[in-house]
Amino acid sequence: PAQIIDFTRLREVTSKLVRLEAELEAIFRAFPDVYFWLDAPGTILAFEAGRGADFAQPLELMVGKRIGDAFPPELGAPLEAAAAEAIGTGAPVSVEFALAASGADRAEGGERSYEARFVPLPARGPAERQLLMIVRDIAERKRAENATKALASAGRELASTLDVAQAVERVVAAALQVCRVRSAALFTLDRAASRLTCVAVSGVREPAAWVGRTLALGDGITGRAVLEARRVGSTDVRRDVRATIPEWLQAAASAEGLGAVLSVPLAWRGEVPPSLTR
Repeated sequence: PAQIIDFTRLREVTSKLVRLEAELEAIFRAFPDVYFWLDAPGTILAFEAGRGADFAQPLELMVGKRIGDAFPPELGAPLEAAAAEAIGTGAPVSVEFALAASGADRAEGGERSYEARFVPLPARGPAERQLLMIVRDIAERKRAENATKALASAGRELASTLDVAQAVERVVAAALQVCRVRSAALFTLDRAASRLTCVAVSGVREPAAWVGRTLALGDGITGRAVLEARRVGSTDVRRDVRATIPEWLQAAASAEGLGAVLSVPLAWRGEVPPSLTR
C-alpha cells in the first residue's frame, strides 16, 4: 500500500537538527580547544577548532590520517596507545605532549604544551565506536608550574646559605625562570646618595660590565621606576627618549643586544629599598 510522507513532521525534525548543529558548533567555538573525531583504529575523521585555539600544525592536513601519521613520530606512539586504552576501557584517557611552537613563539624557538583527552563515544547498534579527542593548550599552566618549582628551588637554596652575595645571585637567577626573560639585574638603593648600585646580574655574557655600576635616581628605566615607585617599561631602552641612559648602560645593553626592559621596585614594609630590572 502507498505511504503518506508527513512533510510537516520532516521539516520540524530537519529544523531541530539544524538548530542542534548550530548550538553544538557554538559550544565548541566557545572553548579554546581543538576537537578531533576518530574512529576505533585511530583515524582522524573530522575536527572543530574553538575560538582562540592555537595549534602548531595545520588541522586540515590531519584529516584522513592515523594519529601516528598526523603527529611527529615521537608523539604518535603514546597518542595511539592512549586512544587504544580509551577504546578498550571505555573510560577517558589523558596524555600530555609538546609540539614546536607556531607564530611568535616559533621565533623564540620554544614549544607549546598540550593535553589530549580521549573520550569514548557510545556505540549505537552495529556502528563502530568512535573517539572524541579534545586537545587543550596548557602552556600557561606549564609556565605556572615551572615558576612555582623555580620559586621553591630558590627558597630551598636561600635557606641553605648565609652568604648574602650568594643569596642575591640566586634570587636573580631564579627571576630568569619565573619571569621567562633573557636577563635580570638587581639594584640596591642608597637614599643618602640618591644612587642605585647593581649588585647582581644573570643571563649576560659580561657580568663585570654590570655589577658595581651605578645609576642616578631617576636615570634609566630602573631609576625612574624607583623614583616614581611604580613599574616602568620600555620596548627599546637604547632609543627611549623618556629615559636618561648613562654611557656604561648604553654600552652594556648594546653588547648584550638588549632592547625591551621592565623595571619593578621591590617594596618592603611600605618602603622601596631595591629595584629588580629584567
